[in-house]
Amino acid sequence: MTWQYSPYVTVLIIAAVTASLVALYAWHRRDTPGGIYFVLLMVAVAVWAFTGAAESAALTIPAKISF
Repeated sequence: MTWQYSPYVTVLIIAAVTASLVALYAWHRRDTPGGIYFVLLMVAVAVWAFTGAAESAALTIPAKISF
């Protein structure tokens, strides 16, 4: 699989890492109202940002489809 660097990929990776850290921080405070749902939302954002970065970095159509 061939990868291509783009500034957009860097932004998405930073967003994925940030969302993961926020989810981890919120997990410690999951007893607050809506805490579990916020953690699930941040995990979904992190997965979306990471797969978006992988799709943007992939060059071939089959690789883009797999992400």
